[in-house]
Amino acid sequence: MQSNPKTGICGGQLVDLEGHNINSHGPYPSVMRELAIALFPAVWLNAKSEECTTAKPINRFISGADMMINRQHFNQMKGFDPDFFMYSEDVDLSLRFKRAGYSNCFVPEAVIIHLVNQSSKAEGKDVYINKWSYSEERYSKFLLLHKFYGYSFVVLIYLIHIMKAGVATFFFLLSGNIRKKNYWVKYASIYKKQFQRYLCTKK
Repeated sequence: MQSNPKTGICGGQLVDLEGHNINSHGPYPSVMRELAIALFPAVWLNAKSEECTTAKPINRFISGADMMINRQHFNQMKGFDPDFFMYSEDVDLSLRFKRAGYSNCFVPEAVIIHLVNQSSKAEGKDVYINKWSYSEERYSKFLLLHKFYGYSFVVLIYLIHIMKAGVATFFFLLSGNIRKKNYWVKYASIYKKQFQRYLCTKK
């Protein structure tokens, strides 16, 4: 970063407590990618960090778990967007750096232990608040898509998820698989709740 002033954000290689590599950066959202994820979630589930052994610029966002940013550049970008309480704030900041002409750099030699999911742990309990965490992530994604692709695209993504949930609920109801039917009912409920929250935020 000292030798290249146009480097916006640097990130190291994240590892878990056992030393296994975990995702340190990810692909930027795009219209086609978000449509693919909405229709086929495996697109997101199977996304992996690019493998490299030496520091290099990458056209991807740096994980918020290990963002290294020059203070002057951070202030120039006005820091993190306070609209994001949790999730997608790293994608948003990386995108703003990219659009301002800066590049991100991945430095795999710098290894950082990341205790995954600690922010979504229940107070005093060794369990994850999965429902809250997933719900908050949906809301943050609506905010992110609105910011870079507009209201109409958010509505389109929302409708795809709701229609997909409706079809799945009907199918599993007919097939007698109550557990999966209930899953898709909850899935639709979370999306509806967070979409309404998003609408209230954007009024």
